[in-house]
Order: sequence, then C-alpha cells, then structure tokens
Amino acid sequence: MIKFSAILFLIVLVSPAIGQIIAVKGEHYGLVDNRGKTLLNFKYQQIRNFPNSHYFLVKENDLFGLYTSHGKRMVAIKYHQIDTFPDSPFCLVLKDDLYGLINHRGKKMVPIKYQSIRRMQGSPFMVAKRGGLYGLIDSRGKKRIPVKYEGLVKFGDTPYYLVNQDGKYGLVDFRGRVKVPMEYQSIGQVVGSPYYLVKRKDKYGFVNYKGKVIVKTKAMDIDQAIQLLNHRN
Repeated sequence: MIKFSAILFLIVLVSPAIGQIIAVKGEHYGLVDNRGKTLLNFKYQQIRNFPNSHYFLVKENDLFGLYTSHGKRMVAIKYHQIDTFPDSPFCLVLKDDLYGLINHRGKKMVPIKYQSIRRMQGSPFMVAKRGGLYGLIDSRGKKRIPVKYEGLVKFGDTPYYLVNQDGKYGLVDFRGRVKVPMEYQSIGQVVGSPYYLVKRKDKYGFVNYKGKVIVKTKAMDIDQAIQLLNHRN
C-alpha cells in the first residue's frame, strides 16, 4: 500500500517495477518512494523514466542529467540533450551543439566534438560528422576511418566503405586503408561478379577488391562493359 505523510503533490507517474513515483508540487517535479519519502527534491523542471533502464532523466535550468531510482546522481546535469543510442549500451549526448557518447555513469566514451553521430546500417561502427566531413569511429571513440570525406556509406554486402572527395570515389576498409583509389566518377557492384564496375572520364572498366585494373576503362556503355567482362571470364 502506498502511504503518504502530510505532503501535497500531484502524482504524475507511478513506476511499479522500481517502486518510485514521479510527482509535481507547484511547478516543480520530484521523486518519492511508495511511503512518500522524498528521493529527489521538488526543484526540477521535468523528471521522466529513461528508456530501457531504471534511471530517471531530470531537467534543471534547461539541462539534463541521469539519476538512479534511489536518487543517486549518475550523470551530471550539464547536457542539452540525453538520448538512448540504437543497439548500444551508451547514451547520445548534446552539449553546445556538439554530440558525443557517454555510459550510464557519465564516463565519456566518444568525445563530445561531432556535428552528428549515427549508427551505420550493416556495420558495427558509427558515422561521425565534423566540419562537414565524415569518418568512421568505434564505440570507444577510436577513429577507424579518418573524418575527412565528403561522403561515406557501406558498400553493399562487401566489407568496404564507399568514400568520396571532390567528386571522386574510392573504397576503404574499416581501418581506413585504401582498397580502390579515389579516382573514379562512380563505383558499383556487379551481380554475380567479384569485380567492381568503375567509371572514369565517362569511360567504363573493372577493378578487383584490391583496386587492380581487370578491364581498362573504355568508351562503352554499361551493357557493353558487362558483355566484355563476361567474354573475358
């Protein structure tokens, strides 16, 4: 049974799984247990459950932090935004218009210095943007691919990444090592072939995954290029 002493407040949310109650008194939020004991004083602009955890997201002076269900501070109230991060135990935080990742104890896992951080589909790594350029980082903030490319996407079902600068494309691996030089107008996969179709100076040819030229670029359309490759095989 929930018991309260002479405390007047409005119950906003009861969290039966952890036995705590988010309440509001006047214009301020607080946290109490099921006996009415105050766990977080009534001084916050907002308190709400943080997804997929037993933590509470609190807002004070337009900044956010994280507290446990017992009122213990885990993440200092100093961020402009704290969100969950897809397929990760970490939190995405925003401070002064820059993003980084922290764990639930407030430890910085990825420095707060990026314009954006997002999970790359089909890859265990994250795409980070800084200064309008893109690179690849891991969950500890280690740079895998330098943040220096105008574009960076996973290259189909291969283990490589398609990068571009100044209108030229190439392929790199997850360690940032160049596999196909960045000198082509486009690079594409060919179904059923281990080779990649490349375009340079409006001419088509083929290279392998090491960047070795298999068919030199020639003045032909895509269908003619594929026929030439099939004939070669």
